[in-house]
Amino acid sequence: MNNKLLISVSLPILDISFDLEVPNIIKVGSLKNIILDYVRNNYNNDMNLGTFRLIKRESGIELDSNLLVKDANISNGSILVLI
Repeated sequence: MNNKLLISVSLPILDISFDLEVPNIIKVGSLKNIILDYVRNNYNNDMNLGTFRLIKRESGIELDSNLLVKDANISNGSILVLI
């Protein structure tokens, strides 16, 4: 069983989007950290974690940071928006 998902991430504030392969057995809060670390390393931008929310674009619902990715209804091809 594959425990990784390929997701798309959009950051409208920086006008960027990218794809990430992430484990499905981590918490959404950890996923947010992975996304922010990726942005810091690849776009030379120091973003503050506490001020951003992770939204699933298909539903418009904010994801609970305490849920596991697999329990947050995130699947391959999901589009997440960091606002």
